[in-house]
Amino acid sequence: MLKITSENTNIAIIGGWNTRIFTPEWIMANISNSKDVAVGLVLGNFSLPFYLQFDGLNVNFSANRVVISAEIPDDASLIRTQEVADAIVTKLHHTPLRATGINFRYESDPFEGLAHQLFEQPDDSALADAGAIIVNKSITRSTLLDDLVLNIRIEIPQKGNPFIGINFHKETNTTQAAKEHLANGVVNLRDRSKVLLESVYNFDFE
Repeated sequence: MLKITSENTNIAIIGGWNTRIFTPEWIMANISNSKDVAVGLVLGNFSLPFYLQFDGLNVNFSANRVVISAEIPDDASLIRTQEVADAIVTKLHHTPLRATGINFRYESDPFEGLAHQLFEQPDDSALADAGAIIVNKSITRSTLLDDLVLNIRIEIPQKGNPFIGINFHKETNTTQAAKEHLANGVVNLRDRSKVLLESVYNFDFE
């Protein structure tokens, strides 16, 4: 049984960002009608140390990326992440962009069936015999789905539940290209990822 998580379910826009722009005042003037925009510091995360919080979203930002995520990844909040991402690239259209990723993370019960079989590798026993203890197993697939790069990562960590990471990636060197990728729809891409995981790996969803 898979359940979508707020962790690593997000929209990531890679580019050369002027982080000084991202203030509560700018957000209230350009992105949201909220009068309550909080500023936070993420301890231990040196790649995305700062965030703004409003409308049930977190917007993390650094010089090379802006990441928009929902505190609760339901349909309405996922749609709002898309709206905010579109507004940011539109308002800051002079920002040099490189790529846009629409990402989903699903946590799983212990794997069964095909997903379990994927992790039964012929070198497992040989590694154990050599004294090498496997502490993490992961499988990645990079595929083309229509005009999108779809990256799939299936992982069994040493601690915690297995998870599946989905990344719909598109090179977006212009504002228009980023907007077109966002127009695929976050909810639509989430649903497409669920259909794929159901049909290929026989996963069920909460």
